[in-house]
Amino acid sequence: MDIPGYINHVHVEDLTDLIRKQPDGIRILEIGCAYGRSTWTTMSAMGPNSTLTVVDTFGHLKPSKLLKGITKSIGRGETQNTEKLSENMRVLRESNDQRTLFNHVLEQHPARDRVTVHQMYSQDYRKQFYHDTFDVVYLDGEHTYEAVRGELKHFANTPVLCGDDWGPSKPGVTRAIDEFRAQHPNRTWYEPRLSEKSGFWSITQ
Repeated sequence: MDIPGYINHVHVEDLTDLIRKQPDGIRILEIGCAYGRSTWTTMSAMGPNSTLTVVDTFGHLKPSKLLKGITKSIGRGETQNTEKLSENMRVLRESNDQRTLFNHVLEQHPARDRVTVHQMYSQDYRKQFYHDTFDVVYLDGEHTYEAVRGELKHFANTPVLCGDDWGPSKPGVTRAIDEFRAQHPNRTWYEPRLSEKSGFWSITQ
């Protein structure tokens, strides 16, 4: 939680648990990484021979808005202002750039050499790397019905699909996921802990 971001500790716990349950040597794809909180979580939980591919445009977030929110949260005593969080906030404040902080975070992780980053839209990645397959795909990119439906369709044969933002606050995302669930009734559904403000979901074979 020392990395500025939008997913809470419940989401981090559920993502960690899901990745740790997977065998070593798997290939993981993350679409939408924000500033690296979910990336760090995945890197820390995956096996020593697993790899992670990250896809993000690195151009759609507003650092100033996030920094303002964190500062208020610290002031209210809701967030602990650790040395690492302060450092990450400094990097983000001085750079005002999503990719700069993400790179800063990535460089600190011992598994960084097993991570490949593509700065592009999800649909462009799918076109360029059409035949790439993964064991786990994490979806937290463009939050529209059309985008999520396209991602789920493309990666329909992936053993583990998971992501963020299922729930009433993201009707397009929720609609796309629910339609996919209806089309694949034999797959196991993990419903988000909405009461704890987490939108983390998973659909597994």
